[in-house]
Amino acid sequence: GAPRVSALDMIIVPTRSGIHWLRYHVNLPPSGLTAAVTAELMPGCADPIEGPGSAINCVYLAAPFAYELYWDGRLIGRSGVVGADREAEVVGPLDNLITIPENSRQPGEHVIALRMSSYRYNFAADQVQVGIALGDYAAFLRREMRRPIFPIAGMGATLLVALISGVLFWFVDRRRPLLLCSVLSFALALFYLLIAWRWLHNDPHIWFRPRLVAITGLMTVIATVFPWLLIEQFSAPRRTWWLALLLPLLGAAWFSSEIYETKTLWLCRAMLTVSLGIAGWAVWRGRPGARFILVGVLVGLLTIRTARREFLDPWLFVTFDVLVLFVFTALGAQLRTSRQRAREATLSAVRLEIELLKKNIQPHFLLNTLATIMEVIEQDPRVAVTLIEALAGEFHILAGVSDKKLVPIGQELELCRAHLRIMALRKGAACVLEATGINDQSLVPPALFHTLVENGLTHLRPIDGKQRFELREERHSGITRYTFTAYGEALATPRTSPAGTGLRYVKARLEESFSGAWTLEGGPVAGGWRTVIEIRDRPAAATQPGGAGKGVPA
Repeated sequence: GAPRVSALDMIIVPTRSGIHWLRYHVNLPPSGLTAAVTAELMPGCADPIEGPGSAINCVYLAAPFAYELYWDGRLIGRSGVVGADREAEVVGPLDNLITIPENSRQPGEHVIALRMSSYRYNFAADQVQVGIALGDYAAFLRREMRRPIFPIAGMGATLLVALISGVLFWFVDRRRPLLLCSVLSFALALFYLLIAWRWLHNDPHIWFRPRLVAITGLMTVIATVFPWLLIEQFSAPRRTWWLALLLPLLGAAWFSSEIYETKTLWLCRAMLTVSLGIAGWAVWRGRPGARFILVGVLVGLLTIRTARREFLDPWLFVTFDVLVLFVFTALGAQLRTSRQRAREATLSAVRLEIELLKKNIQPHFLLNTLATIMEVIEQDPRVAVTLIEALAGEFHILAGVSDKKLVPIGQELELCRAHLRIMALRKGAACVLEATGINDQSLVPPALFHTLVENGLTHLRPIDGKQRFELREERHSGITRYTFTAYGEALATPRTSPAGTGLRYVKARLEESFSGAWTLEGGPVAGGWRTVIEIRDRPAAATQPGGAGKGVPA
């Protein structure tokens, strides 16, 4: 059961203002009396514990100051050295459990005197509350030994999650949510460690305030990383808006109170309020795992709202452990789904790659090209040499990139232009590709735009002896947009179902390389056909598969 403890009334003492004497008068009841009788005999004591009385044989004092403790005029304990100034005062431990001499525990009235100085009190307040608790020595020890159990258990659980998330990020999938989950869990582990540290190591009292500041600082980090993790995990739009909402709330929490436990609770409330909005948006958009996160955040918000002003409130640890568990579980499910989708995309890309190579070296293409060469040789041998070199160049580039997952876009444009040189000679029309704003080192799947060029050559005819293609690259808000336009006169009404091998190859390659982080749309424009491909910079953060092409000719 709970230890039998009675706390004497708090006395307010000015800090850093000399040596002070405090005196308490107490009546020790006979052992074995009930708590109600004890309360009557000890009117100066508050908060007696229900149940049979037990021996009062010790004094507990958590003191951020130096003191000497006297029982009936007899010195029974001290912490540090009381001094008339800062230089003379010596710091002592924060928590002290002092045994009352056995021959001084007889029932009746006793006087507790406290001689104290607080020159090394390092809080900003100019007053300090002094309170003394009386109780049973063994019960106090049991209570103090139980206090770090919850934070130590929470530290072990969050360290394990941090390790697993870090390993998955480093060796399996470089998803930013995995990295943020590892950082969040590690910060929580440090948070729990600092809470438990007071009962693992009785520090000098001047360490008390720095430890509270560190705990509150870690909670600020946690309150920032957790919503950020949800933003990345669910690919929430307008990320800066969410952070702009969060940061003022965190700032207000820091100034909400001079008590660090209260600051921490307000930081939790700010974090969970913003997280509730993100999780609600994710549920509305049907993001996988969003319902679990929403339930966890709601429970956490209700729990923290009613929490006591204590770091050791068990609900604090339960709330954070459940939230981390839900987030980690959702990440694991998304990782499994993503890897399964990636395997399927890889198999599809390999199959379509073979089909594309077959298409480019099929007898029909070769026979037409060779017939063109034969005809050109008779008319102009120099042009024939150019055609043969262009054909060899295209096959050389195609063979070099076909087995790669990503290639620089500059190399991809070389392949497109080699193909256009061949088709220009075959069609007897100028075939050109104009590129605007292209970063030659940007990575794209091989034969991506080559396939779109081939589609344009197949579905459009030259206008006035010229067939023009245009590729434009733009970057905005973490998104790279490629706008590809094929100009020409349509040979027939374009199909709206993107069922051809070429377009299926493009979509499979995009899904393989940028799983869930791409979109492809297309449609007719004045004088041709336009295809728009968008790729997000952080494909791993996406949770929804892309690839719903709209009206792209096959």
